[in-house]
This record gives sequence, structure tokens and C-alpha cells, in this order.
Amino acid sequence: MESKRLEYLVFEPESEISVRSSGKLTILKYIARIVLSVGTADELEFRAWHTDVYEYQDGHWMVVWSQATTIVP
Repeated sequence: MESKRLEYLVFEPESEISVRSSGKLTILKYIARIVLSVGTADELEFRAWHTDVYEYQDGHWMVVWSQATTIVP
């Protein structure tokens, strides 16, 4: 990681986005297709369960936690 650059080339939801919301907290869960550029020539493509947690703070929604788990084919 120290010597390479990590860049998202593709981030596409592939499933319906499940939403749970209560008060000032909203959680999104979905499957995404992700393509990353690692360094100058390497690309990594995978599918992952993705979960994002949003919190309403100071008049706007902010991502406070995000997590992805690779789906093994």
C-alpha cells in the first residue's frame, strides 16, 4: 500500500439496495461489482456484499461506516 496507488475504476450495485432506517441512522446493504486499480498496471475485479451506515449530523447525512466482504465464486 505504501508504494502503490489504489483507485476505484468501477463501483456498480448489482442487486437491490436494502434499506433500514430509524431516527438519525440509516443502513444500506447490497452487492456491488468493484474494479480497483492497484499501482500503474494491476487491476482487480470482484463482487462484494457492501454495507454503508449513514448518520444524520448537523443537517445532512454522512457515511460513518462502510464495509465490503468479497463474494468468493
